[in-house]
Amino acid sequence: MAEQNRVVLYGMWASPFAKRIHLALKIKGIPFEYVEEDLQNKSPDLLKFNPVYKKVPVLVHNGRSICESAIIFEYIEEVWNNNGPSLLPQDPYKRAQVRFWADYVQKQVFEGLFLLMKTEGEAQEKAIEDVKEKLKVLEEQGLKDLLAEGSTFVNGDELGCLDIVMLTVLGMYKVHEEFFGVKIVEEEKIPVVFSWLNRLIEHPLAKEVAPPKEKVLGFLHFIRQKLLPSQAAENKVVLYGLWASPFVKRVELALKIKGIPFEYVEEDFLNKSPELLKFNPVYKKVPVLVHNGRSICESAIIFEYIEEVWNDNGPSLLPQDPYKRSQVRFWADFVQNQLFDGLLLAMKTEGEAQEKAIKEVKEKLKVVEEQGLKSLLGEGSPFVNGDELGYLDIGMLTILGRYKIYEEFFGMKIMEEEEIPIVFSWLNRLIEHPIAKEGAPPKEKVLGLLHITRQRFLQSPVAT
Repeated sequence: MAEQNRVVLYGMWASPFAKRIHLALKIKGIPFEYVEEDLQNKSPDLLKFNPVYKKVPVLVHNGRSICESAIIFEYIEEVWNNNGPSLLPQDPYKRAQVRFWADYVQKQVFEGLFLLMKTEGEAQEKAIEDVKEKLKVLEEQGLKDLLAEGSTFVNGDELGCLDIVMLTVLGMYKVHEEFFGVKIVEEEKIPVVFSWLNRLIEHPLAKEVAPPKEKVLGFLHFIRQKLLPSQAAENKVVLYGLWASPFVKRVELALKIKGIPFEYVEEDFLNKSPELLKFNPVYKKVPVLVHNGRSICESAIIFEYIEEVWNDNGPSLLPQDPYKRSQVRFWADFVQNQLFDGLLLAMKTEGEAQEKAIKEVKEKLKVVEEQGLKSLLGEGSPFVNGDELGYLDIGMLTILGRYKIYEEFFGMKIMEEEEIPIVFSWLNRLIEHPIAKEGAPPKEKVLGLLHITRQRFLQSPVAT
């Protein structure tokens, strides 16, 4: 029965359409699983459940998918009509009016804001004036009738359809005003809309689901660069990689955390593409990041490039303090050069030599525990970078995030909680991060690769 009532929402954090479904489910008290989509690398599930538009949001209930936010909204209200507060008025006429103005806000106000992102100069100024005029229409023709005297929201004391749509379209208006450098919501011109909107923003659920300001600003900067004809061609990002490479994975994670859309090209190392050889003629290896037609090679260098070029996008991947930044770089290098090389040696050896290699990895993990993490991992912080993954977190995750598979493969313990409790807890928190789970390959695929790689190493004349 539980499986029959399983609810899954496929969304994307920046989508107002996905956000309104997220809010509707929470208001109705409906338990659901949320799956964050990368719209540059859409999941097979998204393509399966929305083969027509291939977009979010998609709600999957009892294995069946419902697409398009307005349709999903009505579905939620009809299926779970006894759950929580009603999202629409009971009176058919009022319900029609709410639907009309929700559609107006979505089509007129949201599309007006979207036009701002695509224009510059006089065209942008005109687009801003158009948005303001549309908000005046909402004030004079809509809200004066819909917002009952003494009511907090259009839906009364709880958020409803029109409240949610307005919140998801203009709930970040202060960030938009900072980004565009102009006023959009002016209290003296639209006092009713202004007061209503600010009450919506202060609702506990609105605060709970609101993304950080810096993340929104970074996303707006990137989207604007992508949409402006003068800049779109200059900001194409392509990552050449191999699924099993920890060095590629760290660049991929960095791009996703920073919210940078990119195209991913999987390489075949037995048959390297002409593009890889062209963009990395020195080492002929992945990862290679191509930005604006220019290539950057070597994962540590690419990482620094991402942080410097897109410093306004998403969270910072390195500490602001120069000393802390140097320490993070030092230990990220230690993890790469000592732990990764130690695991590689275990792949190339057998018997006592392999046991010695694993023992050395464990000793190096103790060094990370005692000399590094005790000072780098702030009290109460889940990660070295605070609440979001950063440089060292990503380095550790990509080297030892599959440690349970390695232990099964080697038949030996690598991570022992009683010996390295801080590293053990930290690594397992990293593994549980949604973005880590999203990009984790199947266990069988990793084991298969480990077997093939080990056979090649042991058959090589240079194996010891």
